[in-house]
Amino acid sequence: MLPHTVLAFFALAMTILSLWVKRSPWIWGSFLVLAFALAFMAKIITPIALAPVGALLVLHTLLKGDLRGLARFVLVIVTAVISLGLAMHYFPGFHNVPILQKVQISPDAYPYSLYLNFDKPFFGLFVLAVGFPLVANLRDFSKVMKLAIPLTLGGIVIMVMLALYSGLIKWDPKLPQIFWFFAIENLIFVSVIEEAFWRGFIQREFFRWFGEKGYLANVGCVLVTAFVFAALHYMWVPNIPFLTLVFVAGIIYGSIFQFTRALEASILCHWLFNITHFLLFTYPCCLKTPAV
Repeated sequence: MLPHTVLAFFALAMTILSLWVKRSPWIWGSFLVLAFALAFMAKIITPIALAPVGALLVLHTLLKGDLRGLARFVLVIVTAVISLGLAMHYFPGFHNVPILQKVQISPDAYPYSLYLNFDKPFFGLFVLAVGFPLVANLRDFSKVMKLAIPLTLGGIVIMVMLALYSGLIKWDPKLPQIFWFFAIENLIFVSVIEEAFWRGFIQREFFRWFGEKGYLANVGCVLVTAFVFAALHYMWVPNIPFLTLVFVAGIIYGSIFQFTRALEASILCHWLFNITHFLLFTYPCCLKTPAV
């Protein structure tokens, strides 16, 4: 990769990570401006890429207020559509960087491709930047982890057992050379960002719509979010065992978030499951996956 490309993604990563150090628009905004400047120089983006990103910043700023009723509903829908458009690489102006292309990670698995995406991080970045409550200090982080670690271990066991039973994966311990890159990229640009969108934005909005209290609100927001999450995956993988696993994963991540009220807890589970899957089992999944 060219130096400007490496620095652009480093600045984008620092934009995200700085939010846990001191959430100041001057800090994360400076890193973001630097990331865009370097990305322009590296020809990763063109000026039109600013349109959906700028729109999301405005929309999340508006949603931070106490909007209710139809106005909030419309803004949530528009925000979700633009966010998903970025996550699915539908918007022009982005030229994502291939790291691996159709590489065989496991012997009997589908070929795996890995890209550094400049568009997808904005899928959840502004959820965090504009005001989502994050763990404020190490003491609070320790309290969250005491709850999150046993829940995460239990969740991973459930997902692994389901994936093994359905034939999606097999036992395949390995340590590929790309692992450390995968682990860092998956934490910052996948697990943090996806949890910010699905739990910090979508699930919280469903929780609000369900009344923000009681059994219905707490369970309903988790189930509906998990269903939407799985339904979207049908577009790429119309496979019942896979969609079942995605739905269960959504329930587990969502339940951990709802129980702890900490995004860091669901990020931990999401990331550690991905790492466990990568290191110990078929990655990404078996070629001969059952259709039903």
